[in-house]
Amino acid sequence: MYVAFVFCGILFVVDAYPEKRHVSCGTSYSKLGCYKDKHTKGHRPLPHLLFTDRNPRSYKSSAKRRIDWENLDTYMEDVVCRCAEQANAQGYMFFGLQFYGECWASKEFTFNIDGMGEGCMSSDYEPCTFSSRLCVGEEFSLFVYNVQQ
Repeated sequence: MYVAFVFCGILFVVDAYPEKRHVSCGTSYSKLGCYKDKHTKGHRPLPHLLFTDRNPRSYKSSAKRRIDWENLDTYMEDVVCRCAEQANAQGYMFFGLQFYGECWASKEFTFNIDGMGEGCMSSDYEPCTFSSRLCVGEEFSLFVYNVQQ
């Protein structure tokens, strides 16, 4: 859980659960939660698509990577790590997974513009909970993470 506040025009995001940080890949990140995405053109919660494992014809396709429905635990570890690393490398503070295999990002605190969501799942095909290790959003939901510096 994070607490966000503005002080002298600067946004501060404080990690209320620092022990929940993940450092299993080259970038450290923390879970923020499940948020809606109404797909409003020009007004997306995380507006920058970094890559997709869903559509091989997309200009943002991650090439030979595909959602591995048979090995979802392993796939989710990989896709969250790749998304975290790309977000960090490009200077984004927030990243999220939508539609099971799309990596989205933002430098600003915009992921909550459409409100909290319920359409996120954990690697065991169960609804995402506070105790879930990793989560992804379904079609109109984003599971959002924060890159830790």
